[in-house]
Amino acid sequence: MKLNIKLLPLIPLAMAAYVVSASTAGAVVTTALRVGVTPNGLWGIQNTSVTAQLTQVSIFLPNTTFFDSTSTPPGVSATGWGTLAATGGAFANYPSDASTDGQTYAVISFGSFDPGDSINFQVDLDQFASPDGIGAPLGTLIAASFSDGSNEFDVISAIPNTINGQSYDYGISVPEPTSLLLGASALGIFASRRRRA
Repeated sequence: MKLNIKLLPLIPLAMAAYVVSASTAGAVVTTALRVGVTPNGLWGIQNTSVTAQLTQVSIFLPNTTFFDSTSTPPGVSATGWGTLAATGGAFANYPSDASTDGQTYAVISFGSFDPGDSINFQVDLDQFASPDGIGAPLGTLIAASFSDGSNEFDVISAIPNTINGQSYDYGISVPEPTSLLLGASALGIFASRRRRA
């Protein structure tokens, strides 16, 4: 399932913060991803899928925050994309620093990111109102794709997380059953609007 950029404004309305399994209709919804982030741009991702490799993660920052991956404006004190630690055979193909600097969207593709593997990486986050300050990752949308064709959508919230020994201020949570029902209903509306478009 590819993400239609024209429909991105509808994603929050469709409660895309909840897990979606696009591989089979009526499948039980489970979470297959753990994500952690700090305001200064330390990230952690763990594949908690039972059988599928994690192949890609798209990151949609809130419109107040941007990637500061080069030393050119809007922010000049920058840290580019880079792996800090990884387990198993997981490795990341990051976007170029120049292509994401000042942007609110990035896509990371992965190789050999097996179930149970994790990766810790960095890229500077800043706020447009305060370049070279700290970012505000709350509300960041994470869209993940797996080798079995399933997809997951999560939103970063104020839930501390630890991945591969690194502590993070913010993370994603496993949704409760009532929230899953609400999310699935909203995603059904999103899918029907997509078919009409």
